[in-house]
Amino acid sequence: AIDTGTMITPYVGVAIGQKNKSTIDFPFWVGELGAKVALGDASVGYNFRRRTAFDNNATNAFDTNEQTVSLGYQVTKNDKIALAYKQERRNDHVSSEYNTRGVFLTHSF
Repeated sequence: AIDTGTMITPYVGVAIGQKNKSTIDFPFWVGELGAKVALGDASVGYNFRRRTAFDNNATNAFDTNEQTVSLGYQVTKNDKIALAYKQERRNDHVSSEYNTRGVFLTHSF
C-alpha cells in the first residue's frame, strides 16, 4: 500500500508461485495493482491482477486477467467484512470466463 495522506490508498504487488496439477507442475508470476477508497468505516476497492506461466505454452496454458470490485465495512478494529465481484478472463488459446461473487471476513492481528 502507498500512503497518500488521502482517503485513496493505491497498491502494487508482485509474486511468483507454482501451479500443481495431477498431470503437470509449472511456475507462474502474478502482478497486481489497485486502489481502496476509505469512506469512514466503509471502503470501496478495485484490483487488477495479471497471472501467467513463465513458459506459457499449450501444456502450461495459464494466462489470465482478473478484475475485482469490492465493498467493505470495518466491523471492529480487527475485523472487516467485504463483498466482492470478480471477473477472470483467459488471454491464451483457451476461451474461458469466470465471474465470482463472495463474502469475505478478514481478521487482523
